[in-house]
Amino acid sequence: MIDIHCHILPGLDDGAKTMEETLEMLHIAKEKGITDIVATPHIYPEFYFPEMEKIFQIFGEVKEKVDGINLYLGTDIHFCPETLKYLREGRALTINNGNYVLIEPPEFFSEGELLQMLFQIRGEGYRPVITHPERYQIFREKKTLLFKIVEQGNFLQLTSASITGYFGETVQNFSKELIKEKIVHIIASDAHSPRRRIPFLKDAYDKVSEWAGESYSLYLQDNARRVLKNEELLEFERASIKKSFLKKFLEKIW
Repeated sequence: MIDIHCHILPGLDDGAKTMEETLEMLHIAKEKGITDIVATPHIYPEFYFPEMEKIFQIFGEVKEKVDGINLYLGTDIHFCPETLKYLREGRALTINNGNYVLIEPPEFFSEGELLQMLFQIRGEGYRPVITHPERYQIFREKKTLLFKIVEQGNFLQLTSASITGYFGETVQNFSKELIKEKIVHIIASDAHSPRRRIPFLKDAYDKVSEWAGESYSLYLQDNARRVLKNEELLEFERASIKKSFLKKFLEKIW
């Protein structure tokens, strides 16, 4: 399993505080079947805005200690008027140096400003991935905005702990609603700690299978691979047709 959103680099944001915590998180992730992790420190002006040199240095130090997990780099960019500027200047990173970029909306925002900024980001060739929309009241009150965001060519990433209930019943129920609507594209851990917000995915995928079927769970898992490899994401219907065709083909061979 591939985790494209994880605050595992120590001392850069509100994620892992020490190298010891980072190694604990890596151990947990490995035990829970995660094979690939994208380390995504916050780029959040006024709160967490580490220099790129520091990010690359710590990433290199962690990679030297990793055993059994492939580690990649990205950033979790807090939506602000300078977001595109930071991407252009290399002060914020895409996922594994591809076109996909994690965009975290602020707590309060204008619908028009968000859609316009996402339009501009896509216009520069990036593929915005909106992180944990299930945790925002504005999206829960106005689900049509999420449909609009998706229709415009952006992607939605839910947090595994939201799906399993860590953030409460309201967030879990909205996650279930979005999953049953099949407008979610990716699940990631957004892990911050070896104790509370830990790196895990399987339990969330099991919930997806329960709520929306195994084919949708497999689709989400394949999307994580596609994001990591900078490949185009399929529409779910097309992915389902492909899986059905492949299953029939294999049955004939067997």
